[in-house]
Order: sequence, then structure tokens, then C-alpha cells
Amino acid sequence: MKKTKLVIFVLASLFMTTAFSVLAVPSHDVKAKAKYQYYETTLNPSEYVYYYDSSKKNKQGIAYDASIKGNKLKISGALTKGSRLNDTSKKVKFMGEKTRKFKITKRTKYYIAGGEDPMQRISKAKCARYLRKGSKGLLSFGITLKVRAGKVVEARLYS
Repeated sequence: MKKTKLVIFVLASLFMTTAFSVLAVPSHDVKAKAKYQYYETTLNPSEYVYYYDSSKKNKQGIAYDASIKGNKLKISGALTKGSRLNDTSKKVKFMGEKTRKFKITKRTKYYIAGGEDPMQRISKAKCARYLRKGSKGLLSFGITLKVRAGKVVEARLYS
């Protein structure tokens, strides 16, 4: 009788150990942490004209037009692309002169910061108004887009 209880105890222990170890080890189906890409530019039509006229090439990361229409954010000009916010490593890719469209969703968040002020969340409509004013040369500011899986997660405007 004692032998039978011992065998049952050992088998139960092995079963429980195996079950918990299988549950504790993540399978290959578990998704890794989301990878973001950061696109940065400066919306400044007057500076764009100066740099383009002087070198006939826009190597400054300056955009001359930006707008939001529907679920697209359009930027015309040059951008930089990095894997970190304010990336200063050599891994930053310069993306030359072109009009690019980025997909925005209902979950996209819009922020603005001026000078020493902290980031403030703004509406999509307010962001679109700032982009319109910047495209007309009435304002000049930096734009940073945080993108995951081809969709803009955050759009930040810096003055």
C-alpha cells in the first residue's frame, strides 16, 4: 500500500512539474515588443526654398507642405527615419525629396509643445490647422511621427 501511494505521489509530482514548466515557457507564437519607426522633419517652406535654391538638393530634412485629409497625413519634402526618438546614431536614414502619405487611425494621438512647455495633447482638427498654417509659411515647427506597422501612433509638433 505504501509503495502504491509513493508511486502515485511521484507520478503526480512529475505531471504537475511538466504541466507548469510547459505553461511557464512562452511559445514562439508570443509577439515581441512592438517596433516603432520615427520620421522627423521641419515644416518650413521659406527655409526649404533657401536650401533648395542654394544646393538644388534638400539635404536638410525640411518639408514644404503637410496636411491631414481623411485618414492620411501627407508630408512633402525630405525626412529622416530612425528607430529611436531623436535618434542621432549613424543608423538614421535620410529620405530625400518626395511626397509621402502616412495612414492615421482613430487611435492616433496628436501632441504639441512650444519652447520649454511640456507636451499637450491636441485634437486631429487642431493638428490639421497647424499643418495648414505651417504649409502657408505662417508657422515653422518640427514634426515627429511615431509609426508602427505602417500606421501613425503619435504625431508630435515642436516649435
